[in-house]
Amino acid sequence: AYTAVLKKAIRGLSVHEALLMVALGSLKNASDSEEIYFDQKDLLQKIRSMASASGERMYTEFRIQLEDVSNMVTNLAGHGLVAVGISSNPMIPYVKLDLDPFEIATGLRDTRHSRLAEKWLPNHRLFG
Repeated sequence: AYTAVLKKAIRGLSVHEALLMVALGSLKNASDSEEIYFDQKDLLQKIRSMASASGERMYTEFRIQLEDVSNMVTNLAGHGLVAVGISSNPMIPYVKLDLDPFEIATGLRDTRHSRLAEKWLPNHRLFG
């Protein structure tokens, strides 16, 4: 259930966490599946391409590494925003978005990440 607490958690995401959540939302939209886990290496590639395409310094200033993705996934899983699943490499679990991409777009509305969400979650244009 989408709650005020969940919205506050999304609004408080760091720059790279926002990239990760929008990337997961975009991948989930493209997959057309509710229950799909993503490889963190694929997620890293998506994050890097989104950061580069944004042209915004806050996203391009620091280059995200796989270790950064893994740390963010662990942190976000602890807050209930994502779930992890067993992969062939136990050190790098698969990751699944437990939220609807709409919830991410709603949470990022009127934040510094609203343009990012609007661009990469196009089925959920809330930003008129």
